[in-house]
Parts: sequence; C-alpha cells; structure tokens
Amino acid sequence: MAEQSSREAFQQLRPICVTLLGNSLLTPSNASQVLSLLSDLHQILQRLQNEKQALSPQLLSYTVFPLTSILQRNAPSAIPDRVLEKLLLVLSTLCENWWWYCDQKTWEQLFMLCGAVIGDIEGKGKGKARDDETKEAAVNCLISLTRERDENEAPEVIASGGAPRNVLMQFQAHAQSPKFIPILGQTIDALMRSATSSHRPLQSRSLHALQTLISLYAPDGFVPSILPGVVSAMTRIALGTSTAKGWSKGIIVAESLAVMRDVTIRSIGDEICLKEGAVRDITDLDDLVGAAISPRVSSSPPQPFSTDRSPSWLRGTSSQLIIALNTITPLVSHSNPGALDGLCSFSESILASTQLTLPQAQPLLLSFLLSLSQSQFDSVSHNARDALFRLLGGSPKLQHSLLQSLLDTARDNLTTLPRLLSSHSDAKVEHVAGQVEAICLLAAPRGESQLKSKLAPVSTGIGKLLGPMGGIESRGSLKLTLKLVFTRTAQISLERMFRALGAAGGEDCLFAIEWLLEGITGVVLNSSDDTIHPRSSLDRLRRAEKAARGIARSVAELWDQEGVDLETPELHVDELESEAPTEHVQGLLALDPSLGVIQTQPRNEPPTQSAEQPLLHQCMSLQVLSITAGILQVRFASLLLHTLYPILHSVVSPFQPLATSGLAALSFVAQSMSYASPANLLLSNFDYALDAISRRLSRQWLDVDALKVLVVLIRLIGRDVVHKAGDVVEECFDRLDEYHGYEVIVEGLVQVLAEVVKVVEEDEDSHVTHEQDSASHLEPISDEQRFAALVDWFKTRHDKMDDEDTNYGPAPRTAWGKSKEEEPPATPTQALTKQIVSRSIYFLTHGSPLVRARILTLLSTAVPVLPESALLPSIHQAWPFILNRFSDAEPFVISAAASLVESLSTHVGPFMARRIWDDVWPRFRSLLDKLRLADSENALARRSAGGVGTESAYTHSHRLYRSIIRTMTAAARHVQAQDSSTWEMMLSFRRFLHREAQEELQGSARELYIAVGKKNGDVVWLALLATTGALKGSVAFLTEERWDIKQNVEMILQHIDRR
Repeated sequence: MAEQSSREAFQQLRPICVTLLGNSLLTPSNASQVLSLLSDLHQILQRLQNEKQALSPQLLSYTVFPLTSILQRNAPSAIPDRVLEKLLLVLSTLCENWWWYCDQKTWEQLFMLCGAVIGDIEGKGKGKARDDETKEAAVNCLISLTRERDENEAPEVIASGGAPRNVLMQFQAHAQSPKFIPILGQTIDALMRSATSSHRPLQSRSLHALQTLISLYAPDGFVPSILPGVVSAMTRIALGTSTAKGWSKGIIVAESLAVMRDVTIRSIGDEICLKEGAVRDITDLDDLVGAAISPRVSSSPPQPFSTDRSPSWLRGTSSQLIIALNTITPLVSHSNPGALDGLCSFSESILASTQLTLPQAQPLLLSFLLSLSQSQFDSVSHNARDALFRLLGGSPKLQHSLLQSLLDTARDNLTTLPRLLSSHSDAKVEHVAGQVEAICLLAAPRGESQLKSKLAPVSTGIGKLLGPMGGIESRGSLKLTLKLVFTRTAQISLERMFRALGAAGGEDCLFAIEWLLEGITGVVLNSSDDTIHPRSSLDRLRRAEKAARGIARSVAELWDQEGVDLETPELHVDELESEAPTEHVQGLLALDPSLGVIQTQPRNEPPTQSAEQPLLHQCMSLQVLSITAGILQVRFASLLLHTLYPILHSVVSPFQPLATSGLAALSFVAQSMSYASPANLLLSNFDYALDAISRRLSRQWLDVDALKVLVVLIRLIGRDVVHKAGDVVEECFDRLDEYHGYEVIVEGLVQVLAEVVKVVEEDEDSHVTHEQDSASHLEPISDEQRFAALVDWFKTRHDKMDDEDTNYGPAPRTAWGKSKEEEPPATPTQALTKQIVSRSIYFLTHGSPLVRARILTLLSTAVPVLPESALLPSIHQAWPFILNRFSDAEPFVISAAASLVESLSTHVGPFMARRIWDDVWPRFRSLLDKLRLADSENALARRSAGGVGTESAYTHSHRLYRSIIRTMTAAARHVQAQDSSTWEMMLSFRRFLHREAQEELQGSARELYIAVGKKNGDVVWLALLATTGALKGSVAFLTEERWDIKQNVEMILQHIDRR
C-alpha cells in the first residue's frame, strides 16, 4: 500500500520536477513559467500533506534537486521575490517530512538560507531587501525546520519510541556548537527586526520562530548574552511603541510576552542559577555556613559567546529586568482578552521559576495577577485566579514568600487609600480597592480543603491587619467621608472592598468596624446603652473559650497523675490482724466476747473511700471534657493531643458505667467537631492518639493499659486503619525489642499486632487467590469406567508397544507453552502483613503460653492475605517451632497450632501435602491416644458403654478433639491424600461417630468422612461398614460392638452416594 502511494506521488511530481529542472537557469522569458511550476508543485505537496501521505527519502531528494539547482545556478539578486517566495514555501512543506531524514549539513544550509533571506544578507557582502511576503515564507520554512515533533507525526517506517527526541537532540547539539552559534545569533537578530514589521503575519511568525530558537536551540551560556536585547525588543513590541496605531494586537502581545518569558527563565531562572552558583538555596544552617565560607567557583573554562552567571551579574541583570517589567504595567488595561491571558501566563511562569533570583519582582507580578483576577472578561479573571491558587498551593518556600508579599501589598494599598481619596484620584482608588478585594477573595477558595488550609494565613494576616495591633488609626487618621468619592464606580469598588475585608478577616476585623463607625458615621459604641455591645460579647466568648481550653487540659491531666490508685481499695493484712481481738477459746462452746471484763474500744477512723468513687469522678470528668468540646467545637482539635487518651482509656475500663461514658464522650466530641463518626475523628487524629500511647510506653512512664487503648483504637477505626497501621507496627516492634522480657507487655503488644492483622483479614479486597493443586480437586472415576479401562488393558496387555520414531527437533530449555506471568508486586497491605509475620515467628518459643497462642492465631489470620511468595518462606522457617507447639503443655496452644495448620491446608494445600502426612498426622495420632487414656481417668468423661469424650463442650479435651478433626477435614479437602495415612485416619476417628459422643464432635466427624468420601468413597465404605460388623471375612477384626455408629454411617454413605 505504501509503495503504491509513493508510486502515485512520483507520477504526480515527475513532470513538474523535470520541467522545473530544465528551467533552473532563470531568464526573463521563463520566470513566469518557473513561478507557475513552483505554484503547482506547492499545491501537490499541500494535497499530499493533507492526505497524511508521507514522502519517502528518495522521493524527497528527487523533489528537492530542482529547487537546489535554481538556488545554485542563479545569483541571489537574480531570483525574483515571487519565485523565491514560492520556492521557500515548497521547501517549508517538504521540511515537514524531510526533517526526519535530513542530515546535519543540509539542515545547516537550509537554516542559513532562511536566516539570510530574513536578514537581507544574501550574497557575499551585498544584500537585497526582500518584501515581507518572501520573509514570511522564509520564517515559515525556518519554523518547519526547527519545530519540535511528537510521536504521532513520525512516519511509519521510522516510528519508534523516542525517535522525535533523538532527531531533535542531534540538531540541538549541532546548533549549540561553537561554529554554529554566530549563525544562530545572527538569525535571532534578524527575527527580532522582522518582528517589528507592520505586516502582521510576518510579525506573528517571527515571534513564533524566535521563541522556538530561544527555548530549544540556544545554549545555556549564550542566552544571558542576548537577554537585554530580546527583553528590550519584546517590551517595545508588546506595548506597540514601534507603531503609531496604539495597542498591539492581542496575539502579538501574547507571543512577545512568551518570548520574554522563555528568555528570562532560561537566563536567570532558579534552576540554572543554582546549577552555576549565582544563587544559593538556604534551607538549613549547613547551607548558610557553606555559602559563607566556601563560595562556589566555576572550574570549567569560559565558552565562546557565553556569559558566566555570577552573583554580581545576577544583581545587575535583575535590577535592569525589574525596570523592564515595570514598563509593561500598562498591559493590565489592554482591551484584548488574548493579551491579558498572555500577561497572566507570563506572570505565573516568572513567579514560579524565579523565586530566588527575582524576589523583588514578586509584588509587581502579583499585582498583575490580582488586577487580572478582577478583569471584566470572565475567562481572564478565572485564569488569573487559578494561577494564583496554583502558585499559593505550590512548594512551601514559594507559598510563604508569596503570602508575605500579598499581605505587604494589602497593607501598602490600605495605607495609600486615604491619600488617594483625599486627592480625588478615583481611577487609582478603583485600582487599589480592586487589588485589596482580590487578595481577600483568595482567603476563601472553592475546592480542596488542602488548598484552604494553605491559604488560611491570608485570612489570619488580614485579621491582624484590621485588628487592634494593625495600626488602622495611623493609616486612616484623615477625617474621611464618602463625599470625597465622585464616581459611582469608585464607590462600588470601595463597598466591595469593605465586604471582602469583612469576609476574609472575620471576627478579628470588628475593631476596624468600630473605628470606622465611630470615625465616619459618628456612632458611639461605648455608651451606657447595653443594646450595642458586640465587642463585649466577643470578649466573653473568647474568655469562655480560653477557660474551656484550660479546663480541658486540667481535666486530662487527672489521668496522668501518678500514685493515684483507681482500683478497688483493699484493707491491708496487718490492719486486719490488729483489729482481731486476742482471746482464749477452750471447749466446744466459745464464750461471747461481750462478757469480757475489758471491752475493746473501737478506733475512730475516717470512713474509707468507696471503690466506685474514683471511677465516678472519671465519669464526671468525661462529661466536663464533652462540655468543653461543645464550646470550642472545631477549635477543640488542638486539645485532642491531651484529651484523646483519657477518653479511649475510659472506653477500655472494666467498670461498665465508665466505659459507656467514654463511648458517649467520644461520640459527642466527634459530633461537636463536625465528624461523621467517631471512627473518622480517630482516623484524622491518629497521630495524636498514637503519640499519647507511645509516651505511656516509655521507660520513664510505663502504663500497661496503654496497650488496651491501642487495641480499642484499632478496633474502633476498623478497616481504614490499614493506611495508618505501618506506624502502629513499627511502634509495637520497637517496644517488643525494649520489653521482650516482660510477659504482660509482650502479651499486650502481640494482641495489638493480632488486631491489626485481623482488621486486614476482614478486608476482602486484601485477600489473594492461592494456587491450588489440581490433583487434589479431581473428581473420582466411577466404578463402571474403571472396570471398562481394566477390560481394555487386559485385552491388549500382551501387545507390543510401537517405538516412538518421530523427530520433533531440538527441545527448548524451558517447558513448552507460555511462561508463567510474573507475580504482581505486593500491595502496601500485604507488605505490612509480611513484615508482621516475618518478625513475629520468633515469639513462637516465648515463655508465655498466651503469647505463643496469639502468635499462632496471628499467623493463621495472615494466611488468606499474603501471597505464597511472601507467606511460605516464613512458614517454612517457622515449621519446626509450629510442630513443637503440638507438644505444648497448654491445650489452647495446641488448638491454635491446629487452627494454623487448618488455614494452611485450606489456602496452600500443595505446600502442606508432605507436611500433613509426614509431620502433622503422626503427632495427631499420638495425641488422640493420649487423650483417650486421659479421658478414661477424667471425672468429666462419659461413663456409658463406649463413651467418647466428655459431657461438656467446654473442656480442654473436647476443644482439642474439635481442632484435630477440623484440621484433618481441611487436609482431606485441599491436600492430596496418601492411602496409608488416609486408612489410619479412617480408623482413628471412628469412635467420634458413636451416638453417645458429644453432638458437636459427631457433626465434625461426619464432615471429615464426607470430605474423604468425595475423593475415595471405597475406603470410607470399607472402614465404616467393617466397624459396624456388616462385613465379614478378612476385615472382621475391625468390628467394634461398643460403638453405635450405624445412624451416622447411613448419613455419611447417603451423602457420598448423592455426589
């Protein structure tokens, strides 16, 4: 298809190129024919370009050859302007495709040709002034030759990642060579002259080409050399001083400001000046000391045509640049929205890129954006306001600098306003009022809360500016009246300014309102009339809030007091012994002590404090905290650092009224602070709560209840705590390293980790799908199929097998088929769980049985969450310790170990296949024998004929039986079975089918036999029927008459037959 298109294009171009080559030597007689041929050639190329048909390199060379012949065979002065214009237009169209294949030498020749035409320097020492249309064609050709391409424009034959960038980098390297820099500088100078032309298309295209050369091709050291000339030329073009027609066109203003922006940023931007040592970014004391004692000295030799950026050069250049920026101030009142958008983009870019190098320009550029945000054009005002929000929402350093400049601007404008009012400068009054209003509107942005928090200092600064310490008396000392404002627009601007100041300053600006009312309108606010007292009510509110903060801190400190025993008071043994009377008892009848001669006088002791009294005090304290939260509302946030722990500590109290009061206080505080739920409050202030808990787990202050508080904190937040759980895990392991010898603390910390893993396990999205063993899930073959297969084999058992002679060629080094996809990276939740598991397995041998059991439970909870690559190495490493737990002295530890094996069998059956039958089942078998012997001596065991287990479902032996049966049921379902071990298992669990066994054990045993029967029904049928005595012969020894299992056997076999 591409060859056909190329052939058709060649057929269209061939007649014109041949004729054009034959007339390459221009004469007066053939000039018109050449002009017509060039026009036809341009039209054909334009049509091919519009049809998205790319020309091959051979076709491009074929088309370019007659054009170069015209340029080579004729002197530049002999080529008419019209012919040269058409020729350059054809080259411009060809360069759109030729750019991809053009070599550096050809690219340089074309660049020089365009520059010579633009600068009127054709020939050696002589030049011919070309008309504006010819220069415009040369500029278009230069743009086609230098503009940046993207991937979508690449021809199909060379389309590959990074191809446009590679071609551009080659041309950039050539343009920045010392030999080419003079050509580049001469071309830039020619473009600046042509940009002052009265021909608008030439002016616009020249500015476009100038921006391309400066932004893409000018070397870093060369740009400062052309900075003064470019800035001077662009300011004249933007202001229209080179023409006598008033304002420049909006597009011309925008393009000239874009050129000025690029040359400024590339010359004195923060990035390049920091790189070359012209300025330093002082972030800490080390940077300040380094800047003072070791100034940076450039060791590289100076490049030709370049300017070194030094601190002295920066000071001189920045001062001159600020003067140039002041000259474009009139552009704020331009009548074209395109020009205003260009000024907005210019101001935003300079402010964002020259924070360190041009700090003096920030007030001026901010005033541009503030004025544009009040523009009558909606698009301009929106763009300016968005630019301000982007700047103020940027880096903290830039934000701080701009906020300070904004507040200084507001203060200066308010100081200037009285003088402007008295001088009847209504136009300036409108400008100043608009600036202040724009600053105030920034204090209440619409959008993200994060941006509102960043702009909060604007509102605070305006409040201080209008408050008692703002000095409004000195700025407004003149006696002003609204009669000094003559125009209606100025009055409206002042009204909007005052409304904006009130909205931004809030209650802090009440002082300024009082001063204005007393000074302008004559309203007296300090009279004896009690109806007008806004300030007194405000003072009362502030005093109430201050008192509420103090009360909240004092009440919260009650939980921190040491030496206060809040538990139930008990009488000491020595006191009890001192109160016991000394008497002699003889015989069977003891004498009444009241008959004694010496009566024991009761001691007058103060009444002892009741056990509930300190707890009731805490309930009242929680109510006080709730009241202070209701007073302060959102402003209560700063007190959560002190009050969150007391509230959560009350929630974990065993005293029910105190725990209920804690939950009620937590809900009320969340509602007062406008949180949707207590969980949202705790999640938003999680760092406060964790810090309070950490302080109570230090060596100086150790509170065991802090671990309970941490557990309830995680439980109240729920699944959203996963994003904050990393800090909790680090805190727990840090404390485990410090207090690993304290059993109570270790138990509490392990409980916290288990709670974290439990929360993660409850999140269904965090579960992974483990690979299952296909062999363990195969449906058993029916007896008919087995018998048919046996018959077929029996018939052909003596047949000779054919040798395999097929040659399949060389075999690959890897397995046939597609390679297994790489495992996706672990999610943050899985990485957190992996960290907990890998660092918790060492506590499987802890001295506390409760810790050992909690670690086993933690591991079983983590199994569904972790992928096999993260889970199995830790389980493999800890497997000997897990097996040792089956020999533990505590039954609940053995049950926890069995639960872990059950979870592993369910989720990673192939991994557990050998471990179940080689390691776990022998231990279970011996454990069942020990439990049977122990039940024979247990008083709680069933004493009926063939009794199994105990009467109660809450004994240790019953729980162990249940755990063992459930574990082997999971193994039967998900682990590939072994015939010998399966037969032993069938015989070992028969007694739990006895109808006298505990009902729960009977149900678990039925599930076990059904799970085995789904894979191997014959072994279940043989073991159970032989036990009931229904089978005779060689299996008669399996009969157990003491167990009545017929009812359960019928249920099991019926369930197996239905599959």
